[in-house]
Amino acid sequence: MTTEDHQLHSLLRSHGLGPEKLFIAGEALYVSDDAGDFRADSTFERLPPQLQDLESDLLSLARRLGLPEYASASEVSADISQFKDWEALYERLLHILESRGKHDPFGDGDYFLIDDYYCSTQHKVECTSASVVTPELIAEVQSALLGFPEVWEVIFAFPSHEGTDHALIVYKNRCEHSEA
Repeated sequence: MTTEDHQLHSLLRSHGLGPEKLFIAGEALYVSDDAGDFRADSTFERLPPQLQDLESDLLSLARRLGLPEYASASEVSADISQFKDWEALYERLLHILESRGKHDPFGDGDYFLIDDYYCSTQHKVECTSASVVTPELIAEVQSALLGFPEVWEVIFAFPSHEGTDHALIVYKNRCEHSEA
C-alpha cells in the first residue's frame, strides 16, 4: 500500500469504516454491515457525505483491495429481495414438509430440504423416501409458490435408479420431470 492508500484507509477507519463494510456499485462506494455477503435483513447506504469528495480516490483504493463490486445499487437491492424470498419460501416449504416424514440432512430420514442459499431462485429437496412426494404435496408446494415470481422452482431429487438421476421440478403452474 502506498502512503496515500494508508491515509485513505486511516480516514475510513476514523469514520468507523473498514474494507469489510464497503462495496462498489456502479461508480459509487456504499456501506453495509453485510458488504459482499448480503442477507434478507441487509441494508446499505451511500458513503457518508463528509467522504464523498474523496470518493474517486476511495473507489480506486476499493478496487485495488478487491472489494465486492456490483453493476448497480439496484442489483444489490434485487439480490437482497431474492434472499428475502428464498428465506420466506424455505420456511413455507419446511412447514409443508414437516407432516410428510422425517427431515434429516444425513440421509437417515425421508427428505432433506437444502438449507444453504446459493443465490438462485430454487429450493431443492433431497428425497430418500419416494412416499414423500404425493399429488397433495405438489398442490401444497404450488400453492406456496403463488406469492413469488414465476422463476421460483422447487426441485425434488430422488436417488439414482440404474445410474440415472431423477428429479421433479415444481413451478407454481406446472411440473417437469428431469433425468440426468
